[in-house]
Amino acid sequence: GAMFASAYAINLWLLRWSFDYFAADATSNPFIHFWSLSVEEQFYLAWPALLLLAAWLRPGRRTAAAVIGVAGLASFAACQWLTSAAPAWAFYFSPLRAWEFAAGGLATLVPIALLQHRIWLRAALGWFGLALIATAYLLLSEDLPFPGWYALLPVAGTVLVLLSGVGGPQSNRRTGWQAIDPATALSLSPLQWIGTLSYSLYLWHWPVIVYAGMLAPELSVPQRLGCGVLALALSVLTYHLIEDPARRGAWMAVGARAFPKAIPGAKPLRAFPGLVLVPALMLTGTGVAVAYANAHLATRNIGPEQRGIEQAVERPSIARAVDKNCLADFQTVTPKPCMFGPADATRTIVLFGDSHADQWSTPLIEAARRNDTKIITYLKSSCRA
Repeated sequence: GAMFASAYAINLWLLRWSFDYFAADATSNPFIHFWSLSVEEQFYLAWPALLLLAAWLRPGRRTAAAVIGVAGLASFAACQWLTSAAPAWAFYFSPLRAWEFAAGGLATLVPIALLQHRIWLRAALGWFGLALIATAYLLLSEDLPFPGWYALLPVAGTVLVLLSGVGGPQSNRRTGWQAIDPATALSLSPLQWIGTLSYSLYLWHWPVIVYAGMLAPELSVPQRLGCGVLALALSVLTYHLIEDPARRGAWMAVGARAFPKAIPGAKPLRAFPGLVLVPALMLTGTGVAVAYANAHLATRNIGPEQRGIEQAVERPSIARAVDKNCLADFQTVTPKPCMFGPADATRTIVLFGDSHADQWSTPLIEAARRNDTKIITYLKSSCRA
């Protein structure tokens, strides 16, 4: 997973194995949180093409909004359908999470004049948005289908908070509605400081938690607070030594007119995309090539027994081939018991779990048929057993 994470492709690796982000074994993977960064970077490869398409059709905000809106609605509809039909695809596949980015893109196209002088409206939008985010934090759990409709809570909340800051006054003096504007609270120095470190903090927080859990499986409250302090310290260090110097490097700054504007009225780009995109693509290609080679070299010297297990696991599921309902979907509460092998067998093996357990159904069923054994499966997508 580390190689795919460095290439911003770990979401595809996780998708390949139908990895459950909320499963217990996810807590031992220090790179699983890179899936969201992978989805984000993959989206940025498609986003310019979408804007150029809008500009080619007819330059203007309305055309851009229409193109982004149609793409976002298509992504949202597919995501809702696959949340129950194929949860791993709905969660990890970039095009199915594109609607969330599209929502943010549409927010940038809202005319400033619409909100600039309506301070009360901005305040209402901001507080309602924060309420939606808080509701998502308190309501969402691993037992709910996600993304699904539930993803609208944090996405809509974030969009409303962004809109609440549109066209705000430049003065630090705030009176009336401005005094209770969420932007006032969000502009406090401690929150701004955390926001500055947010990228580095996101990179560090999960590995710290994973490795701390390996050392002490049952972390106490002080130990958890210590993990937070350690992640924050590492974030400060890497931000000042790596992230900020790289971001401010002279190679990133080119003339403001280096690239034409796709949308009239948008601010000129400060960096030529080619200077960033070319090395990014080179690094991504190198990372994918190394990950591919590593995956094949890792299985080069395994024994015949291990290779047989590996090949059997990668074969199609016998259980689902006999009856697709042998693996219940997310919405089904009670899994269907499926029996394989002789009914009067002297031994019985019960296989229960999610799609990870299902991948073992083929070798188990084949072995059972040769050894007078009966296999009974209880399989359900995203099962926590």
